Amino acid sequence: MIIRDILVHLDSTPRAAVRLELAVQLAMRTQGYLIGLYTGYQPESRSYDELFDIPTTGEDFHAWLQQQGVGGEWRLAGSSPAEALTAHGRCADLIVVGQHDPDSRRDDLPERALIEIIGRVGRPVLAIPYTGSFSKVGTRILVAWDGRPESTRAIHEALPLLSRSGAVRVLVYNPRRRPDIAVSGREAVRLHLSRHGIPADVAPLPDARGVELGEVLLSSAADFSADLMVAGLAIPRARDLIFGTAGDVLIKRMIVPLLLST
Repeated sequence: MIIRDILVHLDSTPRAAVRLELAVQLAMRTQGYLIGLYTGYQPESRSYDELFDIPTTGEDFHAWLQQQGVGGEWRLAGSSPAEALTAHGRCADLIVVGQHDPDSRRDDLPERALIEIIGRVGRPVLAIPYTGSFSKVGTRILVAWDGRPESTRAIHEALPLLSRSGAVRVLVYNPRRRPDIAVSGREAVRLHLSRHGIPADVAPLPDARGVELGEVLLSSAADFSADLMVAGLAIPRARDLIFGTAGDVLIKRMIVPLLLST
């Protein structure tokens, strides 16, 4: 996959500036086209400097992109954030959204809406934590892989970022002890990535499930000093995601940006 169209969710929350900065950096690295989808309140008399340096009109957005040397366009949502991001995101290569801040009084993207988008859009979603600075993402990438279609799509949709990374570690977990995910499977993943020019460290993940697996992945990301985690989520319908699963732990407690696929 080649990243050409990047859709970034913009609103009136402070974290929109972090998402926009990250999306611009990705667009510059991939020579991508940046689409800003604004779903927040549009003030008539306030400049975007007062709204955390986030453009709130098409003219402001295009002027801002011109300063950055990035091509793109401005879109204004005509529906709820989840509906708008799902509809516009289906014709994008990557969707950049933010994690819900439980302490925020502002109207950011609710956690349930994020899960709905991931489950319905059919494109990779890059979720940014509600705390921390992430101007550079993808220099050290941790990949969770178990051979299921979701994790297979995730690792292949991440190839443009993996190929530009300085370090890649793939953690293979095999809760059902499938022979194709054993030692030979790990070697197949390593060789496949190497043929894409990606030297990856491939290692087994301790046997874990549910909440425990999510905790292990978060701990592994910290130990690896990862600035991006790649994972697949098995949620046939977003509303069926059961709280307490590994995916829910990652979404609730993400410490680095998450590239998620279903």
